[in-house]
Amino acid sequence: MIIYLVGFMGSGKSTYGKMMAEETGYSFIDLDQEIEGHYKMTIPELFEKEGQDNFRIIESQVLKGLILNENQIVACGGGTPCYLDNMSHILDQGTVVYLKYFEKELVARLENDDTERPMLQEDETLENVVYKLLRKRAVHYHRADLVINPELVPPAELLALLVANSSQ
Repeated sequence: MIIYLVGFMGSGKSTYGKMMAEETGYSFIDLDQEIEGHYKMTIPELFEKEGQDNFRIIESQVLKGLILNENQIVACGGGTPCYLDNMSHILDQGTVVYLKYFEKELVARLENDDTERPMLQEDETLENVVYKLLRKRAVHYHRADLVINPELVPPAELLALLVANSSQ
């Protein structure tokens, strides 16, 4: 089974995906790390150099170029499912799980996060940026096969749920 984790920045896709891989024996790919490894730049550097539109094309190319095995978990970037035909692609390739938090929870998580995030480098408050981006992206995220709050569904429980649903 190939599982794609999607959700807003700061929703824990990488952390949750790694925990899930450790608990299940699945292998784990972080799309952002794949992009950074391929281009030898951080996501913020690449975003700044290429601009958002070109970055999204690069992101889509790397996503579609991933060589996946049968038991794989892929953590996508926060914007990955929202551009080009990425969400349709991942829905065709595997099971997509949206790690959902509400705006206030995301703001609290991002306030305590020291990761440099290009989409947050605006002249607006964190609350406004999160609100606007989440409103825009929610329609894409909600196309996922399953929507969960990662604090309520432990990684091993998620896999058991996905396996049970796939056999029905």
